[in-house]
Amino acid sequence: MRRELAEQLLTSTELSVAEASGLLGYGSQSSFTRAFRRWFGATPQRWRIDARERAAANAAGDASGEAPGSSESAQAETAP
Repeated sequence: MRRELAEQLLTSTELSVAEASGLLGYGSQSSFTRAFRRWFGATPQRWRIDARERAAANAAGDASGEAPGSSESAQAETAP
């Protein structure tokens, strides 16, 4: 439950990591960071940055009307 809520708080809000850790019931931000790193393999800060970059890339792909994997680089890889 904490894992899913942590993911939601970091992707859907502008709460600081300290605020999110408090809402999740952690006594310290460092305790939350250690748990988060076990769950996701990255610190909350790094994970949030990466998640935003992935969301932006997905939005850009959706806006262009291209199907995933249909970029020129993907097409160039399959060309003879």
